[in-house]
Amino acid sequence: MKKLISYAVFLILLSNNLFADLNFHPLSSDTLVSSGNRIVIFDVAGGPLNYSRDAEDLIDGDLSNKVYYETSVDCGFIVTPTGSGVVRGLQLATAPDAPYRDPTAWALYGTDEGITTVTKSGTGTEQNWTPIASGTMALTAARSTWNDIIAVDSSVAYTSYKVIFTAPDASRQISEFQMFSLGGYEGWAAENGLGTALEDDDDDGRNNLLEYATNGDPDAAGDENPTLTKMSDSFAYSYDQRNDDPNLTFMLETRSDLTSGEWITSTIPAVVNSTDGAYSTVSHIIPTDQPEQTQLFIRLKIQSL
Repeated sequence: MKKLISYAVFLILLSNNLFADLNFHPLSSDTLVSSGNRIVIFDVAGGPLNYSRDAEDLIDGDLSNKVYYETSVDCGFIVTPTGSGVVRGLQLATAPDAPYRDPTAWALYGTDEGITTVTKSGTGTEQNWTPIASGTMALTAARSTWNDIIAVDSSVAYTSYKVIFTAPDASRQISEFQMFSLGGYEGWAAENGLGTALEDDDDDGRNNLLEYATNGDPDAAGDENPTLTKMSDSFAYSYDQRNDDPNLTFMLETRSDLTSGEWITSTIPAVVNSTDGAYSTVSHIIPTDQPEQTQLFIRLKIQSL
């Protein structure tokens, strides 16, 4: 899918467009939990816990089944993932029925100790746990549906994780669960509460991928990036370029006529002016002393693989 965005027109000589192109399946390579990982379920009172399915059904990828906790106390599960990485996102799928049983709050803990909690009769406190994050959630009314990713502010990886759920009903249920070691656009979007890469959450004509790639503010319109600065015999076309995502490519393209011809990848190099954290400010110096060239249109093409 491609989206062309007209960003600004500078003078008579030069025009500027931004173009975002992406072809990826979000989160496909960042999952931490997979079918076959060790998982146990518990309630904080120590059971005996009446539940309708096996604990493994929480991570089997099947949205048609669920784990149902018939208890009025907080309950949850402990999972030891085979994937490695710092947890930066959680995702739940709703059960096939009864929305009033959906959990409304969550808490995440981590440990490097061996897991001794026993399914149905454990309390989840048999190990020492480090609190990671907690919050509320409002799951979709749609059944058997994955919900939006919940951003987790964490910087430490653990060998096992505990999730505790709270719900207003005297029972709780979920269908599927996943954890992500989020990076790239997905992690940035989760932290900022944004939608997909081609959405425009602040309605400024710049989609979210452009905001991410060029250090834009996804919550406020009016970003002034890229910029075009007139010099004695050239223009400096400058913008912030994200430097920590290897999936991003930046290409300057030019053409002399918008009514005919094609966009051509420019050979004008990007010069790094400065670097601040995840972004480098770069410039393309575009000469204006070319007698055979009366006008030039330029655009920045950003691609995420």
